[in-house]
This record gives sequence, C-alpha cells and structure tokens, in this order.
Amino acid sequence: MESLMFAPGVIGLAGHVDHGKSALVRALTGVDPDRLKEEKERGMTTDLGFVSRLLSDGRRVGIIDVPGHERFIRHMIAGASAVKAVILAVAADGGVMPQTLEHLRIAGLLGIGDGLVALTRADLADSDLRAMAADDARSAVAGTFLDGKPVIPVSSVTREGMDLLEHAVEAMAARFSCGGWSDRVFRMPVLRSFTMEGHGLVLTGVPVSGCIEKGAELEVQGLRLRVKRIFAYGNEIRKAEGPYSIALNVACAGKGGVERGDVLCEPGVLAPSLRAEAGFRPAPGAEARFRDAVNVHFFHGSTRVPARMFLFGRGGEDSFAVFSLERPVFACPGDRYIVRLPSPSMTLGGGIILSVSGMKRKARDREASLAKRRRAIGTLGGFLECLVQEAGREGAMLADLRKATLASDERLGRELAMLEESCRIARAGGEGLYVSAGIAAEVSRDVMELLRRHFSENPLSAGVGKEEAAAKLALRRQVLDFAAEGLRNRGLIRDEGGMLSLPAPGAGQEAEGSLERRILDFLRMRGMSPSPVEEIARGAGATVEDAEDSLGLLLRSGAVAAVSKVAYVHSSSIVKAHEAVLGLVAAQGKVGSATLEQAIGVTNSMATAYLEFFERQGLLRRIGKVFVSRARG
Repeated sequence: MESLMFAPGVIGLAGHVDHGKSALVRALTGVDPDRLKEEKERGMTTDLGFVSRLLSDGRRVGIIDVPGHERFIRHMIAGASAVKAVILAVAADGGVMPQTLEHLRIAGLLGIGDGLVALTRADLADSDLRAMAADDARSAVAGTFLDGKPVIPVSSVTREGMDLLEHAVEAMAARFSCGGWSDRVFRMPVLRSFTMEGHGLVLTGVPVSGCIEKGAELEVQGLRLRVKRIFAYGNEIRKAEGPYSIALNVACAGKGGVERGDVLCEPGVLAPSLRAEAGFRPAPGAEARFRDAVNVHFFHGSTRVPARMFLFGRGGEDSFAVFSLERPVFACPGDRYIVRLPSPSMTLGGGIILSVSGMKRKARDREASLAKRRRAIGTLGGFLECLVQEAGREGAMLADLRKATLASDERLGRELAMLEESCRIARAGGEGLYVSAGIAAEVSRDVMELLRRHFSENPLSAGVGKEEAAAKLALRRQVLDFAAEGLRNRGLIRDEGGMLSLPAPGAGQEAEGSLERRILDFLRMRGMSPSPVEEIARGAGATVEDAEDSLGLLLRSGAVAAVSKVAYVHSSSIVKAHEAVLGLVAAQGKVGSATLEQAIGVTNSMATAYLEFFERQGLLRRIGKVFVSRARG
C-alpha cells in the first residue's frame, strides 16, 4: 500500500456544453473523464468525471469535470458542492453562453472563492476573436469571486497556454487548507454507488468533514456499513484525511440500496429532517420569481429534493427561507444549498442552512433568531453559545449540541469548556446539560423569589420540595438542582432532604452582605458614572451571576438605582443628579442632556440616561430634545 499525499481540495471544470472542458481535463491529467459509453458516443459529458493531476510537490489534486448541458445541471451541482476552486471554461470561438453564467452563479452561491477563466479552443480563434471572448469573460465574472482572476487562452490540441494553466493549478492547490478538518465527524455525500465483482459495494464522493480509516463503522439511511478498503484516485490508502475524492469498499450489515444523494456519517449523529431554515441570497435576475410560497428543487450535497419555499426577511442578501421538504435530507447548520425552479428551469438562489431541527418559533421571533444564527455560525464557539441561548430555560443537552454541529467530542469539549471559563454558559450538573449565563442568573433569582414568597405566605413551612419548585418554575430538574447548588454554596438557601428553604435569620448574612458591601463601595467610587453589571462584577470581584443577584437585593432596598436596563449607580448619585436637574429647571424652565452633562460631569449619553430615568419616575416630561418638570404640565 503506497504512502500518498493529496491536496486538501478539489478543482472543478465548469462551463457551457461543448466548450472543451473534457478535452482540457485530458490535457491536464492524461486521463479521459468521460467514463460512460453514452458520453463517448455522444461526445458530451452527462455525469461527473473524476480524475487527478500529480503536482510538482508530489501531491495529487482532484479534478471534477461537471456536465455543461442544462439537462444535467443537477449533476453539476452535486459535483460543485465538493469543489474549492473553479476553472470556468469559455470557448475562445464562442464566448460566454447561458450555461457559463448558470455555472458561475451556482459556484458563487455554493461559497466557492477561488479559480480562473480558461479561454479554451484557442487554436480555433484568431486574435480579434480571442480578444472579444476575453472581454466577454471578464465582463461576465465582474463582481463575482472570479473578478480579477487570470484569463488564460489555452488549446488542448496545440497545448498553447497549458504551461500557464498548469502553474495556475499548482497555485490554487497550494492555497487549499484543511483547517479544522478533523474537528468534525466524518460525513460524505454519495456521488456514485456501484458493485464491483469480487469486492461488493463501492461508494464514491468527496468528504465534507472528518477522517475515515479502514475498519470504521458508518451509517447511511439507517443502514450500518463497515469500511473494508479505501481508495483515492485509484490508489489504496489506510486513512482518508481531507476533502479529496475517495472510494469506499464497504460491507453492509443489512439490506437496502445506497444511492447518489445519500450521506455517509458516523453512526447515530446525523438525523433526517423534512424542514430547513436558511439564509437566502437570490441569484441575479431571479428576484421577480419570488412569491409568498413557491415549489422548488432543493439541492444539498449530492441530493435534489422537491420542496415548498417560504421566503421572508428584508429582501436581497438579508432574506431568509423556510423549506418544507418532500423527502428528508441529512443536513447540518453551516451547509450550503441551491434552489432552482423546476419550470421554467432556472436557479433562484442559495445560501447557508441555519437550522434543521424544526424548532417551533413564533413568526415574529423567527427572523431575529435566524439572523443571530447567521452571525454566529462562522465560529463553532459562537454557534454553540447561540444554540445554548436558544434553548432557554430547558437547557441544551450535549448530545443535541453534537448533532447540531457534528463537532468531534474532543473539539466540542474544548469549546464548551472555554465558554464555561468565560462565564458565557454554565453546565447544569454532570449529565451534559448547558444553560446560558443569563438563564442561570434568571433561574437563581426565580428560586429566591419563589422561596421568599412561599415563606411570606407560609412562615411555619418546612420548605418547598424540589419537584414542586421545578414544576412551578417550569424547569428541568437538572436546571433547578444546578441553581439550588449555587445558592446553597453562597449561603442564600438551605437544601436538605429534597426540600429548599431560606436560612435562619442571620445565617448566611455575612456571605451575602459582603458582596453587597463591595458593590456599594465600587458604585460610590464610580460616583455619577453609571456602570453595567459586568463592570460591577469585575470591580467587586464576583461573577456576573452573583453580582446580578446582589444588585436585585440592593435595588429592592433602594441602596442602588438602575438608570437604564443595564447600568446602575449608588443611590447618593441619584440624589445629586435630581438636585442638579431641579436647579436647572428652576433657572431655565427646562433641562437638556448637554446642560446636565456639564452640571454633573458625565458624558452626554450618561446625562441622557439620568433624564430618561427621571422621566420614568414621573418627575420629568420630554418635549422634543429637552425635558420639563412634570408639575409644569
């Protein structure tokens, strides 16, 4: 078994039918990509062709020849989904044609970011025709990912320009990166499925993540498989570790067929879904085709599924879509997709899948939730925090986070640990349940309020049972136990025999009061400048959760005031600000943020916060940009 090296990516040959793509592949690799008898007889590529080129550094880079005819666009999308860079073929004697533009649009929507333009059949065009074709190509790619990329005249017959093209292929392959490849579980859309005599089932494709070794167990459509042998570009290897074309010879533990569009994955981590929510970017010229609901073909990986699309959002690149699928897909947030009209056949757009969980959301909340996911999906840590926040008081289970991200156990553990250390999320117990920091603080406050109310109404009670408390607060028992443990450790409650109660008078007062005193000292030091809770927590040497609990007590006692939803001051600062406001109103009949800013020595935004605070207290009334005394009418 050879020790081989492979470039971590695949180059796609795209363009209009009969523009010399297959001939160019043969010139680059010495291999004919048209493997089907029909293709050789018709002289036209009808399915994907997989070949490779040996690079100067000893690695091999995969090349996929995609069909150029409109009737085979579904095959083109299946192949392009695995591509990192594109060679867009434009015939020097023909110029840009409809499928040239269609392939360019699809490549852009799939997030492909590298490539070049090859002016093929250069031997059939004189200098004027070549110049016209080159100008036509540059105009077509303007504003796309190929804008400014090389336009290289080539001939597969005379080999004119092939040296330049080969150097460009080397440069593209050098830019390929595996970044974080092994941090996610193995997943591969099936591009071809066939039986080899004497060996059995063979499945080919380009993995989208993860590594696979000989002997590994995989799952596809509920069917268990065992990998017997692995091949890459005709060579047997022990382990595949990147996004290059591979063939897996597998043994089936059951009956059933595997087809193009199925997805191979580690067992138990990828669930089917009949719904997808996604960011949507319209293809140029397709906007007029949109309606409230439209029947489309949904392309994901190597599969095509009829679907009903519901579009919403602000329009353009700020749009979102919900897809109701006729057949389940095996997708993950972060995957790319394409949408086409079945008739008339045209590409509508595409984008990034944001959710396949079918989470029920109120219509008014859906856009905000998906917008938040779209902002967070670029980093695993940010997306995990977003998922935990979305889970709310229910919390997010570790198994669900793994399915939503397909992250490896090691990477998932690292990211969650970092989020815990930065106090952005909290682990509720040892069973892999996570809640956001905000929810953890909210639940702690709710538990305290429940107990205070309970003992106010039932002073002789022994306490509140944990099951009863969890039911009243609509919490998972794990989340309640987590909150109760934190409150008990701080001396704020007692937790004995499954009963929650308040400590005896005086008990725990020192622990509680100590933090409150530190907060009051910090706010006195800050003077008239309001402080957010995070700043208060740092200044008092406490966690945000503990600071929020103590601020709640101090607010109720009147020792501090919230001049806005997120900023607090010592009560003495409110007294000083009120005196300054009364003096300005008495002297001028009104007060604005600029005059109060000078009077109390704070920023303009802080002065505005004070004025709005007094307005909420019923002491002032706003008239345009100034405030007058409420007593003045």
